[in-house]
Order: sequence, then structure tokens, then C-alpha cells
Amino acid sequence: MRATSGTVVYEPISPHDVRDLSADELARVRGEVGWVSHETLAYPDLTGRQNVELAARFQGLERAAAWAEARERFDLGSFAERPLRTCSRGQRQRVALARALVHRPSLVLLDEPTAGLDKPGVERLREVVRGEVERGAVVVVVSHEPEVFLGFEGVVARVRLDRGRVVGGEARA
Repeated sequence: MRATSGTVVYEPISPHDVRDLSADELARVRGEVGWVSHETLAYPDLTGRQNVELAARFQGLERAAAWAEARERFDLGSFAERPLRTCSRGQRQRVALARALVHRPSLVLLDEPTAGLDKPGVERLREVVRGEVERGAVVVVVSHEPEVFLGFEGVVARVRLDRGRVVGGEARA
């Protein structure tokens, strides 16, 4: 979809009114961002593997290599060879995370990334997020379980919202 309003202000991309972005600039913006919504928004009739490979292809990556890395990184077992609609919520979430991060974006936006994950899945997610931060990505997490991400190096700020308003938080230098 084409944006109808707003401004992109992100260091790798100079500020632009989104309506003025060319197709190439828009692709560059998308290449910088990895996003997981509360809903996975993955294609339910494709397998998990096909979802990840499609995302890799959109980013200009070699599909087989991208899949092999994502499979290992997110512990995508044999369930990823089935249509996504047949997978559990946690399995779909792992595929969505793999798809969003397959291209190593510089900005990672995670909305309720622990939804449906079991304890090992949450721990794997913590490892992945830690790795993203260590490689220099900016990671923004929206969560009802903020304790999951406490103690991370590189955390600059935490903001607490109530009904869309900032009601508390802390910043670190």
C-alpha cells in the first residue's frame, strides 16, 4: 500500500514526506525495517518455509541460504514445512519473527513478540533480540510482559503507556 501521509525520519534514510518517496526509496525504507505485528500477518496457505523464503526474495537474498539460517536461528522444525494455518500460535509467531528478521534490518519493531511462545521460544526470542542489539540494530518492543526484556545491554529507554499516553518510564545514558 502507498502511504498517504507522514514523514520518514530515520538516520539511514534522510527525512522525506512519505508521499514523495520513489519506488526505489520506498524499497530502501522497507529494507531497513523488520516488523512483527501482534497478528503474524504471514500467508496462511504457504508453509512457514515459503513465507520466510518469500521475504528473503523480496529483500534480494538467496532463498535457500536465508532459509537455512532462519531455520537454525528460530528453531523452525518440521512444522515449518506445513501450511501456516495448520500451525500453533507459537509456531506461527516464530515464522513471523524469522520472516521479519531474515534480512538483518537496522530497525526492528516488535509488537507483542512473545505472544503464543512457550518458555524455550521466549528464551530463543531473547537471544535473537540480544543478537540484533549487539549487531547495532535499533529494537523497539511493545509488550505487556516488559520483564522478559529487562537487563539487556544497550537499552536506552523504557516507556510505560496507559491508554496511549506516556505515564512513566526511564532513560539511560
